[in-house]
Amino acid sequence: MAAQKKLLQSSTEDKTIVYISNIDSYTQNLKELMASSGFSLDIFPSFGAWRSQESLKKICGIVVDFKTLMTTDPDNRSWFEQIRTVFPVLTIFPAKSELGFRVTFSDRGMELLEEIKEYCESVFGGFHPTAVRRHVRYDRYFRVVVQCLKRPEVNQRAFTLNISMGGLYVVLNDGESFYSAEDRIKIQFLDIFEEGASVPVEVIGTIRFIRSWENARNSQPGIGFMAEDQYLHLLKAIVKNQLLIRR
Repeated sequence: MAAQKKLLQSSTEDKTIVYISNIDSYTQNLKELMASSGFSLDIFPSFGAWRSQESLKKICGIVVDFKTLMTTDPDNRSWFEQIRTVFPVLTIFPAKSELGFRVTFSDRGMELLEEIKEYCESVFGGFHPTAVRRHVRYDRYFRVVVQCLKRPEVNQRAFTLNISMGGLYVVLNDGESFYSAEDRIKIQFLDIFEEGASVPVEVIGTIRFIRSWENARNSQPGIGFMAEDQYLHLLKAIVKNQLLIRR
């Protein structure tokens, strides 16, 4: 209910969410969600259908399911990639045992989609009650150095693919050669500094999974990282662009 109150009190002038999906059960649930929160919902079965309407005004966010996104033809996919640099986008990943969320945005409406995500967890969580992703993933590309704490000589330069307020994903071509799941590692952001600091921001945590090059398929190989509690405020500040960036 707290999230609903915040949504209703939102200062966002545009109150329309565009939803792209051909999954009927998701669509019906999202209709109910938006009706209860004071938002209008424009529903399209495909990106082509939305594009033909030329309806880009009065939009405060876009929600799309991953299956629809991946089956979109190249021309409409390219069009959407341009759109997502302007509007906040929430992508829903319905896997066998997980409902994940990923957001790309131009900083406008980020808090709004955080609140919509809370609704999605409760509404869609019934499909996969065993595991709902705790944090939204935000596209963030930063140079980092990854160091294994029990083997300090093992360190590699890499870059982040996405960051959440609980962890991040680092792209590494051969992570499985140097690290194991549950290894405790330090990640240093080479270009991010706290106010007045001369040393870049560092976070410590645990490797949750490793995606090898062979298993990456359409994704990037690398490692999934969960930060320890005392570093979560730094990830939140990075996600919200509240720290200094020096390149």
